[in-house]
Amino acid sequence: MDTNTDTTNHTAANNTEKRPYAVVLYGATSFVGQITAHYLTHFLSNTKNKDGSNVTWAIAGRDEAKLNDLQSKLASKVDTIIANSNDDASLDAMTKQTQVIISTVGPYLKYGEPLIKSCAENGTDYSQMTTKML
Repeated sequence: MDTNTDTTNHTAANNTEKRPYAVVLYGATSFVGQITAHYLTHFLSNTKNKDGSNVTWAIAGRDEAKLNDLQSKLASKVDTIIANSNDDASLDAMTKQTQVIISTVGPYLKYGEPLIKSCAENGTDYSQMTTKML
């Protein structure tokens, strides 16, 4: 009998009060990421949470200069998060801050698994964007 069974329910729904972002767009500076960032800026600018507050979101990626450049082109200001697929600690720091990750990082077979693992371990929902989804 396994006495070390973790019975904690690790779901994003349980962590919504503690997480500053509803959504983080990871890979925001890629071609698809930039299109998605502009869409989210317009879509989320008037979206409210159940309590009436604005939905908060952020853009994320590995290159701070590119994120800052993208941020300056968006219709409204969003926060930036530095995270790299080759750095588990940075992925964990990112996924612990949000309810949902939208990823445009590819190729997915090469870079997707560490992010999915981090989302699973931290109770964060995951969505992968491809050009066919746009």
